[in-house]
Amino acid sequence: MRLLTFYEGETLRLGLLTDDGVIDVAAALDVDMTPDDFLALGMDGLERLNALSSVDSDKLDEASLTLGPCVPNPSKILCVGL
Repeated sequence: MRLLTFYEGETLRLGLLTDDGVIDVAAALDVDMTPDDFLALGMDGLERLNALSSVDSDKLDEASLTLGPCVPNPSKILCVGL
C-alpha cells in the first residue's frame, strides 16, 4: 500500500495508489477528513485503508493529479550540516 497526497483545487486530499489508479480516500469512505486527520487515527486509520484497497471504487489517473507533499504538516524539521 502506498499513500500520496494530491491537490483538488486548493484542498489537499489523501490518495491510495493502486495498480489501477489512485483512490481518493475521503470520497471512497464518504467522510470529510484531511490527510492529517487520517494520519492522526494511527492503526485504526491503517485498518480502514487496508479495507479500502480491496473495494472497487472510482480511480483517478495518477498522471492527471497535482501531487502534494509527503508529510503535509511536519511537527519538526531536522537538518544536519557537515
